[in-house]
Amino acid sequence: MRFRFLPEKTIRTNGGGLYLYIEDDGRGFTPENLLTSDKPSHFGLKGMKMRAAQTGGTLSVFSEPGLGTRILLFIPIGVFEK
Repeated sequence: MRFRFLPEKTIRTNGGGLYLYIEDDGRGFTPENLLTSDKPSHFGLKGMKMRAAQTGGTLSVFSEPGLGTRILLFIPIGVFEK
């Protein structure tokens, strides 16, 4: 198997929390299809969004077929202080 892309990763913090940004130039997909799917094999994005929300954070997924994918995760700093 050959990979066409290498994801770029950035982790940053500021006074408000932790940001994780991941971007690739791969095949891309339609996030809405996976987020609304009832297929057990597509729980990944739903589960990630759910876990982010449980911390008071957010997970944003931007992707289009043929244009790669960008994921932004934000977790508020207060989660780490508990």
